[in-house]
Amino acid sequence: MAAENNPIIPVEQHFKIMADSAPVLIWIAGPDKLCYFFNASWLRFTGRTLEQEYGNGWAEGIHPDDAKRCMEIYSSSFDARESFKMEYRLKRHDGVYRWVVDTGVPRYATDGEFAGYIGSCTDIDELLESTRFRESASENRFKNLVEQAPVAILVFSGPDLVIDLANEAMLELLHKDKSIIGKPLLKGLPEIEGAPAVDQLFHVFRTGEVSNGSEEPVPIMRNGKLETRYFNFSYLPIFEDQKIDGVMDVAVEVTDQVLARKTAETSEKHFRSLADIVPAKISNALPSGEVTFFNQHWLDYSGMSFEDLRDFGYHQMMHPEEIPIFQARLAQAAAKGWSSHQHDPST
Repeated sequence: MAAENNPIIPVEQHFKIMADSAPVLIWIAGPDKLCYFFNASWLRFTGRTLEQEYGNGWAEGIHPDDAKRCMEIYSSSFDARESFKMEYRLKRHDGVYRWVVDTGVPRYATDGEFAGYIGSCTDIDELLESTRFRESASENRFKNLVEQAPVAILVFSGPDLVIDLANEAMLELLHKDKSIIGKPLLKGLPEIEGAPAVDQLFHVFRTGEVSNGSEEPVPIMRNGKLETRYFNFSYLPIFEDQKIDGVMDVAVEVTDQVLARKTAETSEKHFRSLADIVPAKISNALPSGEVTFFNQHWLDYSGMSFEDLRDFGYHQMMHPEEIPIFQARLAQAAAKGWSSHQHDPST
C-alpha cells in the first residue's frame, strides 16, 4: 500500500487533533514502512510540509552520518515487528542539526492484522550537551586528582593501551616527557617490550581483573642507557558503561631497596663461602639464640646436617660445666655487640 493511498480514517482524524496538540514530534507509518502522518510539532520543527515528509521524505532531514544506521534500524524493526529506539541528528527549520531520540512501536488493527508503526521523537540536544558538560567536568576533576597524586600514575585507554594520562611523578620515574601522551604503550615506551609487566597490563584490559606486582623488573631508558629498575605496582581496570575502557597503573619504585637486599644477600653468600673454608667451628645466631648458620667444619665435626644440628641443640655437645659460661657470654655479646670470646673491656 503506497503512502498516498493511506488516508487518515475517522478514528485517526480524532487522534490527529490530539497529536497536533502534543509537544513531541509524532509520526505514523503504514505496513509498507512509508510514513503518511506527521503532527504539527514535527512540521514546525523541520519547517517542511506534510507532502515533503510523506513516504521516506522525512529521512532527508537526518544527518548524513546517521542516515544509514537509522534506516537499517527502522527497516529491520519493521520486518521483525519489534519496537525500536534510536538516537540521531535531525535538521531543524533553521538548518541546525539537533539530537533526537526516536521511539517506534508496531500497530495492529482490531482484527490483529499488522497496521504499521507509530512513533515519537523528543529533542534531547540540550540534555546531551548538559551530560557532555558534566562528563567533561568529571574528567577534569579526575585528571587533576591524577596530576596531584603523590604516587606515579599512568592511565591507558583502548585495546592498544594508548597513554591518556601520565602525572609528573610517573614521567620522572620513566625519564620521559609529555610527548608519550596519546601514543600506544609500546610506541611511547618501546624499551619495555617483552617485560612481564606489559603482559600483565594487557591481561588486565582483557579480563578486568586487578593485578598487583611486587619488585617487578622493568627496563627503563635513562640518559641513553637501558637500566633495570624495580617497582611495586597495581594495575586497575577502568570501566565505562560496564565495559572495560582502560587500565590505571599506580607504581612505586623500590629499586634502592631491592639492590640493597641483593647486596646483603651477596655479602651473606660471600661470608658463608669464607666461613666454610676456615679451619674452625663458626656459627651465627640471632639475639634470641636461634642459630641461623653452622659452617662446614661444624657439620663435619658433628656429623649432622644443619637442620639436625640446629634442632638437636649444639650446646648439648658441650661439657655441662661450660654451658652456663657459654650462655652468659652469648647473652652479653647479643646485648652489647661483642664477640662471644671477648671479655668486657671495662673489667
